[in-house]
Amino acid sequence: MAGLGLFPIGSTPLGSGTPVVASAPPSDIPEQANFLDPVTGDYVVQSDGALQRMPNTRHRVLMCLKTELGSAAHEPTVGLELPKRMGKTFEQQAKGAVLSALELIGDDIRIDDVIVLRVGTGRADITVVYTDLTTGNSDTVTV
Repeated sequence: MAGLGLFPIGSTPLGSGTPVVASAPPSDIPEQANFLDPVTGDYVVQSDGALQRMPNTRHRVLMCLKTELGSAAHEPTVGLELPKRMGKTFEQQAKGAVLSALELIGDDIRIDDVIVLRVGTGRADITVVYTDLTTGNSDTVTV
């Protein structure tokens, strides 16, 4: 009588099994959010009529940086508020505003760099380099 104790478990004294071979996880997490064009702020429709897709974390970053602070009716604390004037400390204020806006994402991203460049009178390009910690992918967004 095979088994352990009073009840049989398998066909050997301690039971036996066959090794299970698991397939490797997908190399990338499926893209689930609707694609938000960072230039126009619009969703992009493909030729077949379906909405283009993008990674969730990139979508969250774009929403935080492209939404003006206080303009979201249901989430008044979501968004970016850049300095109204481009004084001597504009670069530092802009970096602080970007970091503050992205705090809501929490531990899903690591901010690698925030680059603020003045590009003419009253205009600036703000580039955010970050790593999506849910996938390990690096990404760049320009505001």
